[in-house]
Amino acid sequence: MLANVNGTDYSGQTAANVQLSTELAAIPQNGTVAVSDAPSINGYTRYKYDNSQSFSGFNHSEKLLTFTGDGQSLLQSFTIDADLLNQITNAQGVSYWFRNIPDNASVVVNVTGTNSGTNVVFQNGWRFWWGGNANANITDGDVKEISNGYVNGNANAKAYAHAAQAIMWNFKAIPSGSTLKILGGQNTTNNDDPAAAMLGSILVPYGSFESHVTTNGRVMVGEDFGMANPSVAKNFGASNTPSASIIDMDQERHNLPWNGSYTSECSVIGWQKVDAANMTTPLEGSQWGIYASEADATAGTNQILLVADNGNNDSDATGGTIKVRSLNPNATYYIKELKAPAGYQASDKIYTVTTSAQGETVNWVSGVAGSSETITDGKIGNTVAGASITWAKVADGNDNGTVTKGLSGSEWTLTKKASGTDQQKSWIIQDNTYAVTGVTVTDKDGKTVTALTMTEGDTTGLTAKVTPAGASQSVTWISSVPTVADVNASGGVMAYSAGQATIKACAVSDATKCAQVIVTVKTPAVNSIEIRDENNQTVEASDTLNMKTGGAVNLTAVVDPAKVKAVWSSSNPKIATVNAASGVVTGVDTGTVTITAKAGDKTATVRVRVTDDQNTLVYVKKSVVSGWNDAWLYYGVKNTSADKWTFVHLEQSCNTDYLYAEVPRLGGSNGFVLHDANNNASSTNWWPGGTGKDVMFNNRTIIVIDSYDANNKYAETAPACTYVAASAAAAQDDAAQADVAAQAAESWARLGGQVPGDESAEDAEAAGSAEMTADKAADEAEPADSGTLSDGRALAECGTDKAYRCDINGTEGIFTVNDLADGTYTLVEKTAPNGYTLNATVYEFTVTGGKVTWAGGAKPSILTDGTAAIADKPTEVKWSKNDNKTGEQLAGSQWKIAASDGRTDTFCVADNIGGQSDKIDGCDGTEAKDSDETAGAFTVKGLAFGTYHLTETKAPAGYDRIATVYTIVIDQSGVTITDGNGKAVTSIANSETPVDVTIPVKKTVKHTSWPTDENGAFVPFTFKIAAWDANQPGSIPVPSNCSSLDNCTIALAPAAGSTGETSVTGTFGKLTFTEGTLADSAGTDGTYAKTYVYRITEVVPAAADQVEDLRYSKAVYKVEVTVQHKKAANGTLAGLAVSAVMTRVTDDFGNAESGDGVEVGKIPASNDSNTSGDAPAAAFVNTKVLTGLPVTGIDWTGRLVLLVGGGFILAGLVAAGIHRFITHRRGEGDAES
Repeated sequence: MLANVNGTDYSGQTAANVQLSTELAAIPQNGTVAVSDAPSINGYTRYKYDNSQSFSGFNHSEKLLTFTGDGQSLLQSFTIDADLLNQITNAQGVSYWFRNIPDNASVVVNVTGTNSGTNVVFQNGWRFWWGGNANANITDGDVKEISNGYVNGNANAKAYAHAAQAIMWNFKAIPSGSTLKILGGQNTTNNDDPAAAMLGSILVPYGSFESHVTTNGRVMVGEDFGMANPSVAKNFGASNTPSASIIDMDQERHNLPWNGSYTSECSVIGWQKVDAANMTTPLEGSQWGIYASEADATAGTNQILLVADNGNNDSDATGGTIKVRSLNPNATYYIKELKAPAGYQASDKIYTVTTSAQGETVNWVSGVAGSSETITDGKIGNTVAGASITWAKVADGNDNGTVTKGLSGSEWTLTKKASGTDQQKSWIIQDNTYAVTGVTVTDKDGKTVTALTMTEGDTTGLTAKVTPAGASQSVTWISSVPTVADVNASGGVMAYSAGQATIKACAVSDATKCAQVIVTVKTPAVNSIEIRDENNQTVEASDTLNMKTGGAVNLTAVVDPAKVKAVWSSSNPKIATVNAASGVVTGVDTGTVTITAKAGDKTATVRVRVTDDQNTLVYVKKSVVSGWNDAWLYYGVKNTSADKWTFVHLEQSCNTDYLYAEVPRLGGSNGFVLHDANNNASSTNWWPGGTGKDVMFNNRTIIVIDSYDANNKYAETAPACTYVAASAAAAQDDAAQADVAAQAAESWARLGGQVPGDESAEDAEAAGSAEMTADKAADEAEPADSGTLSDGRALAECGTDKAYRCDINGTEGIFTVNDLADGTYTLVEKTAPNGYTLNATVYEFTVTGGKVTWAGGAKPSILTDGTAAIADKPTEVKWSKNDNKTGEQLAGSQWKIAASDGRTDTFCVADNIGGQSDKIDGCDGTEAKDSDETAGAFTVKGLAFGTYHLTETKAPAGYDRIATVYTIVIDQSGVTITDGNGKAVTSIANSETPVDVTIPVKKTVKHTSWPTDENGAFVPFTFKIAAWDANQPGSIPVPSNCSSLDNCTIALAPAAGSTGETSVTGTFGKLTFTEGTLADSAGTDGTYAKTYVYRITEVVPAAADQVEDLRYSKAVYKVEVTVQHKKAANGTLAGLAVSAVMTRVTDDFGNAESGDGVEVGKIPASNDSNTSGDAPAAAFVNTKVLTGLPVTGIDWTGRLVLLVGGGFILAGLVAAGIHRFITHRRGEGDAES
């Protein structure tokens, strides 16, 4: 029956199914399966493929099988007991979630034997989740529920197709004569809906399969296959056609291929690198050679493969676990460690493994050559050569994160405590910045070498020598491009791939002193290479192979000579991946890629186009959209609203003349047009243009638009690719090389190297030679004194048997001491770094089995890179700026700190007030932060040991800058500040800046012009200022124009030549108030305010000197001047403030004013910029006296008088009953005319 099925002989298919099932069942499980309740199905909707039907009334419960992969392996293997599936009954169903599955991985689910019977029966659920990492929640954004992925236009179409082609269900447990029955999903009408499809291929190699569900994958059965759906769910259409499905989707078979690939004819070997102390802790970063004989392994020659953990030829992504594939079965291989993990000693043993198992079963390393020793579980242990301890001396507050450079110059005492017969012993450890003069490298023959040539797979040994001989001989080896040539801690060089790398050996004591060797790795000579397809037919670079997403194509590289193996690569793994060793290509997404096989110096390429049964590729010739700035495909159902349509961008295809876009496979009334933007805002640049011209999809796989066809007849063959495949591969190689170089840059730069950019091999070699010459010149220029550190300190001879122990770490402030025997140690700082205070803490650690453990109460901070950080507090110089009178701290001063011991260090400090400081003014130096945010309080941290001068460059507002130069001394014992007399100080006082007030005087003559003398000069009038109370205690400020208040006067007169002047204003000299004018002690209000009272009067000259007929003013003025401290907005003192109040006590006629007098106004201070207008003045009015009137004792001046004959009448008097009008006129000042 199977001999001729559509012309193909399948008579051997049953045997092939059995073989496939057996091989799949043998694959070790690398994933886990968990059972739980599925999320509620309420609200879930299932659709028909064309969206014409849907159902959302589900209300049952389901179980969830969660398959969690390892996230790394290309073949994810799971095992589940058939009994578990049998127990999922009661019309519930099972849904599935696959997570932590690599994008290009295949999945095998092996269903093991059952104890409850020979049949396996379970009910399928409706839902299927895909995505998320191992710890994901099912509601996370990267987890997709894809069960509707078959629906036209569904966003999860690709994920649905991928899952269907990635999964293989291997029901090996079902024996002949037994049946696998997968029942349909539950709905509210029946419990056996076929639309609850099964995703993945189903393999039942021995028994039968009764399917009640649609399948989306290959179905391979050893005996009978049947389809059943016994009950009707609903009738559909005008003819009421019955269907078993609530959405009118009865059973279908979609024979999507399984994309799995696995090693069935070759063998896999593996081993694990672990810490020998416990044989469980994995160690990353080792490198190995695989050899065909023990002799080759011992000599380190003729490697079959070079292997790097998580790198070259290692197919296992777990650090410390190495697996190598594609080896010959039934062979013995010899394994040698070439580079140990960091901090460990490479094993000197040769390990053996025999490939007795084929396929994915790992053949673990099990023996040691020339020994009866056995290796368990492939675990190879490494031991540390000798315990070492590393610590860093850091500034306080920097003991977290990482440290690349510490505080230099400290010294330490390391003590090993007495134990048993061992006596206590101590060493001094100096911070080693040894002045190394150079490094040289020799080859295995002892010849100095600067360049060498190797072939891929070769190894060789280099030796480094540090000069002078007294320097530590420890060097750090590093490669600029480890993927080309790497080097181990002993100088062993491994050549991995063609190219050029620089190997550097740098002295640990001084990482700037290095020797380098330019290593050129050449590929083996290859005569030819060609690629063959699955039919063993040669394919050319111009050929294009077609495949489906999720499918696999087996390519073979034929190399001459055959002993050189090809390495495969893909130009775009997002489209298709290729197994680097086997050449199996797996389609990931739609598009075109170049697959390259490289062997030695030869390459061969082939193009692979990946298509998708779920999608349509639309190609548009560029001439169709010529002149557009961009191009978009706009698709949807014809004659529906715009919000139902979707824009997809047209990208460049592999043919330079065409753009393309990928859209879901659509039929019916679905069509598309083209536009130059992804919106409908513009009515221009639409193709084809016009109503009813949409291009209809018609379920086509490919549509090629060269021009408009009114009959919708378009080519359905993709345009041939036009780019050169080899160029794409070369570009990929360049990008990969650049990526490798970038990854090496950081570690390379630490040793002073430069990663070449666009240099050719010749340029790089020339650059290397130039660098070597420069290094040599620098080496020759180094001083011969090998015992002097870069900072001038003497470095004592060191060693385990010396008084000093060697610090082998050349980084400043970072210490490494090695070869520490087991025991208990203490570590204490002996000398602090310059600028820091000594840390007297005693730290204790133990060494056990080569491991260091910090113990005791005081422990260093352990940084993220594992370094122990021990912090010192920086030196602190503290002082305060205070008011000389009150002692209160003053804000706003600035200072200069200048070294006075021969150094040129100068620092400028501004008062830090609440985190804010003014701009430095009047100081030329480096700004140093005041870390005390209190106004007037200063703390400067981290100044180096030495002597400094401290001077004030800017005084607080309202204060005078002090001229005293203070001296700061900083040493290991602490900090002192002394004044010019050598007296220690912590506070520095300032005196307030004096403030001034000026008292104005105004002189006015009335009813006359300003009098003149016989010479025509204006007559001056004199005014006097005096203390109000002659007994006023203490001194009283005197105007600047006088030496005392005994006779302090000013004279006022118009300027010579003036005309019409009747008033003149002048001032006494400034009254200056200083800190000394404040009160001696604070008053009841807590202030030092003090008031001074002055008297201002006119000086009446002797009678003979008086101006005739002019009455002189008898006015008296009191001026009260108060001096006190001024306060800034922040409440701190801001110097002195002065205020003056002027009061007229007696008027011009000598009459006393009522009460305490009339306040004339307030006089501002001379330097008060916040006032405007004229200040009030002490006003004095002298009045002209009228002549020819009776002497009555009455002031007639200014009265209206009527002259009658020889007598007079005073207007306003009543003649009848003559009364004397006797009125003393009150002075009305300037109000009278």
